[in-house]
Amino acid sequence: MRSNIITLTTRELNRKAKEVVKEKFQEYGVNIIEKDRTFSVKTKEGKEIEVLVKSIRRPTEYVLILKKHMDANQSNYYIALVIFSGDNTPELFLIPAIAFLQPNDLLRDRPNYKNPEYGMNVSNKNMPLLIIYKFETYIGKIGLE
Repeated sequence: MRSNIITLTTRELNRKAKEVVKEKFQEYGVNIIEKDRTFSVKTKEGKEIEVLVKSIRRPTEYVLILKKHMDANQSNYYIALVIFSGDNTPELFLIPAIAFLQPNDLLRDRPNYKNPEYGMNVSNKNMPLLIIYKFETYIGKIGLE
């Protein structure tokens, strides 16, 4: 049964996004280990990455990641971003945490906020910056395929 993305609560949307991302990773024959906020993806060869799933529902454009939940210096840490647009198939992206160390129009670093944060400004203008992190393309760059 397909749920209507528009009627889902934020928590339900995030749960659905996590299911979508885990299913996508499983297509590559990896093991998934659930953790509190994240999950680990481990290949048969022993390579392991940590994944934090974030989701947005269009027309929302900003994704918030509190710094206390992500160490941008951790080279095996990734943000799996799921963009839901109506009833269309969700778009998946895989962004390395270290990319936030070089902020740009898409990737934001806000250290002086009351609760320091990283963020993603997923506007139409910034889609060309995001497209390089398309899941199917980026998965090959991290050697999980």
